[in-house]
Amino acid sequence: MNFSLSEDQLAIRDLAAQIFTDRATDDLLLALSRGDKDYDEELWSILAAQGFTGLACRRAAAQRPGLPGAVPGAGAAGPARGAGAAVRQHRAGRHALAAFGTEAQQKQWLAPLAAGAVKLSAALANWACGGDRRHVRAVRDGAQWVLTGHVSCVADGMVADAILVPAMDAKGNRSVFIVDTSLPGVRRTAQEIGLLGDWNADLVLDGVRVGADALLGSRGRAAVSSSG
Repeated sequence: MNFSLSEDQLAIRDLAAQIFTDRATDDLLLALSRGDKDYDEELWSILAAQGFTGLACRRAAAQRPGLPGAVPGAGAAGPARGAGAAVRQHRAGRHALAAFGTEAQQKQWLAPLAAGAVKLSAALANWACGGDRRHVRAVRDGAQWVLTGHVSCVADGMVADAILVPAMDAKGNRSVFIVDTSLPGVRRTAQEIGLLGDWNADLVLDGVRVGADALLGSRGRAAVSSSG
């Protein structure tokens, strides 16, 4: 069995190393550690321009027949401080969108994410830890859903254009909604975590109205086992 990298993989590796060496300098990392964010907009733009934000989305989409054509781009996102959002946001949302998103949702969010035009996160910390999962409630109001509640520790939530938010309705159905962070009623407060100056977001939804097209997958698809 041959585990050697192909010529294309070696080229991608070398390009990534060059980008991070040129941009993620000691001065930049020091500025990030002393500032109120761990995200570098210019580095994100460079990765997007070189196609590095696209491959992760295409790999996730490839697991779903008929979808990859809707997700342009190539390349690979490599982990490095200063590109934290470029890595974590892909991990947080790409697989969920690839697995459960409708074609319209793919075009609206996943394709632009692959192109680096939008940034996505997911409010899954409290949910995954098996704590109180009723912190966000979803109430049906005609063709819309009204979301109300609070979630802490949303990775890169301060820079996200949309956040995947789990919520529970009155019947106990757990669903995930794609919440555009520009909507009225969405409030975010920066949270510093750890010793390295990483920043998350404290998210409050105050009667945020979303359409049926914001529901990711079908209603009740966000069930979580009692073990968390």
